Amino acid sequence: DVAALLREARDAAADARVVSMRSHAPLAPAPLTNCDERRPRPVARVAIAAAVLLAVSGLAFHSQLRDAWLTRDYSTGIGEQRSIELRDGSQVRINVDSSMAVRVDVATREIQLNDGEALFEVAKDPAHPFRVRTPQAVIEAKGTQFDVQVRNGRTVVVLLEGHVQVTPPGPPPSRIGAGTHGTLRHAVLLDPGQEVTIGSSAAGAWTPREADVAVATAWTRNRLVFDDEPLADIVTEFNRYSSAPAIIDEPAIGGIRVTTSFAATDTEQIARSIAAALDLRVTHHADGTWHIDLP
Repeated sequence: DVAALLREARDAAADARVVSMRSHAPLAPAPLTNCDERRPRPVARVAIAAAVLLAVSGLAFHSQLRDAWLTRDYSTGIGEQRSIELRDGSQVRINVDSSMAVRVDVATREIQLNDGEALFEVAKDPAHPFRVRTPQAVIEAKGTQFDVQVRNGRTVVVLLEGHVQVTPPGPPPSRIGAGTHGTLRHAVLLDPGQEVTIGSSAAGAWTPREADVAVATAWTRNRLVFDDEPLADIVTEFNRYSSAPAIIDEPAIGGIRVTTSFAATDTEQIARSIAAALDLRVTHHADGTWHIDLP
């Protein structure tokens, strides 16, 4: 009955083993998480930035390694000539005392010729122009044959076949008129049998003129041909071909202008021929050099 149930409830409340639910405070709700705590801490941000920088540096280093792997250097010494075939099938004949860097791949055909001379026979590839860069000019072709000489702060380009465009280093030239030839500002378009000199202060620089192709390429047959050139320049050029150099002892005779042709490998013949033609004296020294002087 009801009275019995009430007595049983009072007896249970007095029992120490029974814990009343009212004796405990309600549970506090879990604290809300601050949104700022989810943002990267300063140390984490530094770590992320370092990782990004490392990745970018790695890409740049990889690019440098790729460029170095794709670029090959070629050089020749005194009296040494060399012929090479590039990856695109182009042929290059390098003259004595020359140095160049070559990069030819599926997208690029670039030559850097800083000093010396080379004859280029370019494989046809209209989609990828072939460029030879010198300190004074950029020569661009798509399939042609031409000679480039870089000496004494000037570049001389002689065209044998096809067409080439010669521009100064820097931004591409701008077109200023209609037509095919002579229409680009700061640019020269050559026809076969023409040449142009860049980097010279003499009259006619940057102006195409008729070239003597046989003379310009005589070096490929181990001959040197000079037309009204100063004796000092002739001796300097010859000394690139011989380990027994000629030396002008009297500076005054270096300005004498000479027209001559000779084999590039016989120092004695050259020295004696020049001395006889100009009424000069030539002597052979114990160190192998040939000295040219006044009588």
